[in-house]
Formats: sequence, structure tokens, C-alpha cells
Amino acid sequence: MSRVDAFAAVGFTIVLLLFMVCISILAHCSDTTKQCMLPEGCNSLGVVISNIDPNVSLVGSIVSGEMHQDKDGRVGTSVRVHPKAMYALWDESILFCGDESERLSTPDGNLLIGNYAFTYRRAASRLIDGVACHELVEVDKLVEAK
Repeated sequence: MSRVDAFAAVGFTIVLLLFMVCISILAHCSDTTKQCMLPEGCNSLGVVISNIDPNVSLVGSIVSGEMHQDKDGRVGTSVRVHPKAMYALWDESILFCGDESERLSTPDGNLLIGNYAFTYRRAASRLIDGVACHELVEVDKLVEAK
């Protein structure tokens, strides 16, 4: 092996090592998974991991309810609920998306009487006349312990 061949082999090895060092520096020691930029965090597959419950529950009795329809034809059910264990003049108004009158009334058409747990989505689905409406998930009757 001649001297030129030896220098070429050493030179090629040095260039190869420098290339590998540059590539490792540019990679920032990351893997091939999608980088997550969300504060909730992601798992190794890039799927959002959230510790926030997407639902909200309100326990109380219905004070009043009515249907709303905007000029674009979107329908919502507005309900005033008196929360359980709150003073008498306090109530909460919620606008549910769509016609929820069947779930919020008895078979004879009267509003539900007594304490119920209303579970609905925390994030608003859309706007009806500029007011955010929520998807009603469940209405559960509370059984009072005697």
C-alpha cells in the first residue's frame, strides 16, 4: 500500500467521522416521532395526552327552559338550572345545541322535577345568535339518601 493510499484512507475516515458528528449535532438527539407542541403533552406516537376532563357536570333542578332558533336555522335549548345546595336566587343558564326537549322533560311534556345531574361538553360546539352552545351528554336523576 502506497503512502498516497494510506493518506486517502485516513482522510476518508476523518471526513466520515466529521460527517457523523455534524449529523448528530443537527439531529439534536431526537427520534423520528412527531414533536408535540401542546402544553398537555403527547405520548411517543404524537397523540395528545390530557388530564383535563372534557365534560362538566351541573347538579340541580330545572327552573325554566325554552327553545331558540337563529336566522340561519340553528336550534338550541336554553335551560336555567338552580344548583343543588345554593341559595334560592342563584341559577345558571346553559344553552344546549339542538332540540333537547325530550331529554329535559317528562313524557307528558312538563319539565323534569327534582335534582338531576346534567353532564355536557366543556368546550362549546358552535354559536347560536352569538351565544356558545354545548353538547348535552347525559341527564341522570339523583336519588336522595333518606
